[in-house]
Amino acid sequence: MSKQNELAQLADAVTVDGSNVGIGVVPKTWNVYDQAVQIGDGAAIWTYQNAEAHYSVNSYYNSGNKYIGTGTALQYQQAAGAHSFKTATSGTADAAISWNTKVNIDSDGLKFNGDTAAANALNDYEEGTWTPRIVGSSSESGQSYQRQTGHYTKIGNKVFCRFILNFSARGSFSGDYLMDGFPFNFEGPADINLGSLYHSYVGQNVISVGLYNRQNDNKAYIWIKTQAGQSREYPNSSFLTNDTELAGSFTMQTTA
Repeated sequence: MSKQNELAQLADAVTVDGSNVGIGVVPKTWNVYDQAVQIGDGAAIWTYQNAEAHYSVNSYYNSGNKYIGTGTALQYQQAAGAHSFKTATSGTADAAISWNTKVNIDSDGLKFNGDTAAANALNDYEEGTWTPRIVGSSSESGQSYQRQTGHYTKIGNKVFCRFILNFSARGSFSGDYLMDGFPFNFEGPADINLGSLYHSYVGQNVISVGLYNRQNDNKAYIWIKTQAGQSREYPNSSFLTNDTELAGSFTMQTTA
């Protein structure tokens, strides 16, 4: 193929209209402040006043966002330190687009459906393990465990925890029984009930066992009920044995 024919084919494939380029298409008339690469009638990569970057599907900008052709439209925008993902319902060629911001990522975190409030941003997700243990409110010594396993999933400030532990030796305790080792500190207010636990081989006649936090730290008191309709109370010194097993799942809230 001659050089002249190659240049002719390239000219057919690429159209330059001012500061805008069309690949396989004559580009739409874009705003004078924009620089765009329009790819066919479907997609475009463009900047707005050299301050924003966009990737759009079936949309262009000229005195507002407009449809290139008939159909739905999409846009990914980088501007003002944020990433925005937008959708638009079906419209006709050159009609104005009304965007719906579905996801926005900024310095606060992840926001949905056009929400701008920092308090509503999802700013963390993680999974991990923690090591549950029983301590005394004053002191403890000589404990050993056959199993001591905890897992958690943290979504924002909500932490979903599960655990199981059982002793091989209970050792000695002074004061009330508490569970320690939670993956994060509890957020106030204090006196938050964490729910009931599975229990076996306890040395006291109880019908239910549970946990509640009352100090806004990373410990929770163990409570019991010995009969229906009774308020929760602290277990006595015989509650834990060398074979005691406790297990459960709960949700906590944290400031971390």
